[in-house]
Amino acid sequence: MARYHVSSGKRIDIDPETGATMESVKLFLLGSCMGVLLHQRSILPMHGSVITDGHTGILLTGHSGAGKSTTAHHFLAKGYRLITDDVAATRFTDTEAIVAPAYGHQKLWEDVLQSSNIEYKRVNREVDGRTKYTVNREQQFLNSSVPLRLIVELIPAEVEHLKNETVTGIEKIRTLMSHMYRNVYFKELKQEATQFQMATELARRVRVIRIYRPHGMATQEVIIALITKEIQQGENVYVTH
Repeated sequence: MARYHVSSGKRIDIDPETGATMESVKLFLLGSCMGVLLHQRSILPMHGSVITDGHTGILLTGHSGAGKSTTAHHFLAKGYRLITDDVAATRFTDTEAIVAPAYGHQKLWEDVLQSSNIEYKRVNREVDGRTKYTVNREQQFLNSSVPLRLIVELIPAEVEHLKNETVTGIEKIRTLMSHMYRNVYFKELKQEATQFQMATELARRVRVIRIYRPHGMATQEVIIALITKEIQQGENVYVTH
């Protein structure tokens, strides 16, 4: 689609291929290139959707197909606000992890959109016969940084019922490292020590829970209720381990 050059955390040069669409060029620009730029700035990019109730930032993470954006979509329908859809630029204060806002768009699968009243036009990409669209979320977007309090790892699994657990200790650090955006960049940039340090710092400041959801089952309302309960239980709690 294009060649990109990201330099010094300040500049991205783009050389599009002939016939490349703007949407396809933007797919890598706003994803991988922004990930490289954040790495170069020593800002931690986490992978996932960040939503907020106005006070608490919640990162919904997981591997491709886990349901991150879909779960965020259901939270937005209940009055939550969107901070970022895919790349969560995270920095640290002495006691908090702060996520910066991205922009008011979200990428959702067509089957999710068909069950809602959201207008969708721009095709983002097609994967395995499914179409993902870019959706305008300006009305639900909060253009303000928020403290990240909770990280939820979503895992589709061979289970009969929804299961959840709190992630602690070294497993918490491993989980955070696995969901850093384009985590292979740490190795390419020779920043493996920095990756571990950032994961440790983030682990000190947030709670992490893991939710196993059954394949092919409509469990969104149960997931939302579970996460909402975790938010309420964790208000004003500073994690030290």
